[in-house]
Amino acid sequence: MKWGKSGERYILSNENVFLIDRFNLMAKILNKPKIKYIIPRFTYYLMYFLGVIVQKLVKNPPISTEIVRWYFNYRNFDNSKAKQELGWKPKTSLKESIRRTIEYYKSIKVL
Repeated sequence: MKWGKSGERYILSNENVFLIDRFNLMAKILNKPKIKYIIPRFTYYLMYFLGVIVQKLVKNPPISTEIVRWYFNYRNFDNSKAKQELGWKPKTSLKESIRRTIEYYKSIKVL
């Protein structure tokens, strides 16, 4: 709260990686198979239309337009703004942070 600009958002992330790479790192640490396939971008409109229909027919739909939009909006986390404007530096690596998080979730029996 002492640094940065009012109204700005800063990503305090260890490394700049795509979301799928984070998921695959989690899978590796958990000894689970990594994500092998990504749904091709051209299927977006078909999936979105399906989401519209399912939302109208089902009370708690397994697919919705919001889920489709979120999935197809490939995310990349970039901490350069926090480093430049706040002088922020991560204390642990991404792999170590994920490992610690997994151990914590195991300790409280939610994983």
